[in-house]
Amino acid sequence: MTYPPYFTERENLDNFLCIYTLSGRGRLIYRGQEYVLEKGDFFFINCMERHLYQCDGPKWDFLWFHFKGANAAGYFEEATRRSFHVVRFEDTDGIEGRIRQMFSLLREKEAFSDVLISRIITDILTEVIIRNTETGTMLSPMPQLIRDVMRVIEKKYRDEISLDFLSASYNISKYHLSREFKKYTGQNIHEYQISLRLNYAKELLRRSDETVEEIAYSCGMNNVSHFISLFKSREHKTPLQYRRDWMGDQQQTGPV
Repeated sequence: MTYPPYFTERENLDNFLCIYTLSGRGRLIYRGQEYVLEKGDFFFINCMERHLYQCDGPKWDFLWFHFKGANAAGYFEEATRRSFHVVRFEDTDGIEGRIRQMFSLLREKEAFSDVLISRIITDILTEVIIRNTETGTMLSPMPQLIRDVMRVIEKKYRDEISLDFLSASYNISKYHLSREFKKYTGQNIHEYQISLRLNYAKELLRRSDETVEEIAYSCGMNNVSHFISLFKSREHKTPLQYRRDWMGDQQQTGPV
């Protein structure tokens, strides 16, 4: 909760910012325009550009998160292709719940928290893009089937899970399942499992003294060379380099 004269004015920050208004009233100044922010309003901006947001009433309560990543600029470009907009969400859209779920995942630091947080951010930004189109078409909700399949993979990501097994378990064509899973998650089933395994590996590299070979086996990957190759292709550094960089950051900043 914020009260007058609260404001933040910045630029040249290498990340993106999203703010969702819970209650009260705020004001955003961005790209030479002013926007009044009321309950349900959501904005997504590039923090390299000058921006100012402030409490514009007796109080202003909001949720916010900064993020960056390989696809962040692409989402922003698509969201602002026609022009920049503040987007209005209704309570039924569940935006508040999804943002709070991200905060919970950050606190819990589960093995695949990063993957789940990335998925939530992607879902929210995709809705922003859709709402900024001329048609204003709404995204259809994720089917229960896809949610169920995701939970199975999240519980058994260290085991071998084939598309054939999943399609047989849910009595659905594997081609239809593969297409629908990619449609709603942005990844195919194999890529999603690999992401969960590598996220667990990063957690072990940060929090344990296990060797790279032990970590590979713990993640369900028996070919250590393949594990190292996959890790390097996704993180742009080897597992040992990742661990050394993490330890170096911890020594500079202290324990988290």
